[in-house]
Amino acid sequence: DIAAVLDIARRYEAGLIVMGLPARLDGSPGEMAAKALSFGKRLARVSGLPVDYMDEALSSAEAEEVLIAADVSRAKRKEVVDKLAAAVILRRWLDQQGGAP
Repeated sequence: DIAAVLDIARRYEAGLIVMGLPARLDGSPGEMAAKALSFGKRLARVSGLPVDYMDEALSSAEAEEVLIAADVSRAKRKEVVDKLAAAVILRRWLDQQGGAP
């Protein structure tokens, strides 16, 4: 997985990697958050790029709502919901930073 992320980061000359940080519905970090943080630390060490995290709570649900509103078929939604959820996470991160750099 690290090799795949590094390939994309190099291809797009990324200066930073933003990762979704899964949390429980009550907002507390769980086992998956610990795994994500561990992965992010390894990724930062190997890539030399900073890794920042953004709460990914309900990003898939938000993506699903957008796709339903756009009248995307159920089969097509399954194909693209994760990609759109990643875009939602990145948009949240950019909003928190005050917009695109």
